[in-house]
Amino acid sequence: MEDCAARIAERDASVQAVLAARRLPPQASEPTGRPPEPVVWRCSQRCWCCEERHTCRTGPGSPSGWVCKTCLETE
Repeated sequence: MEDCAARIAERDASVQAVLAARRLPPQASEPTGRPPEPVVWRCSQRCWCCEERHTCRTGPGSPSGWVCKTCLETE
């Protein structure tokens, strides 16, 4: 009975170690497996930050919003 409990505890410990490693953010030197998202600049887009029309790019971290160069520099 103790042998069975020890084997189950050993199995659970290895699974917990793998799950803990997966929860860590990837290091800068580690490849994420995805290509970097391209930066797209477009004219006459409404900046989500200042709400004016400028040449904007897709916002970092928010692919649905546009942000102008001035607002990017002030963040």
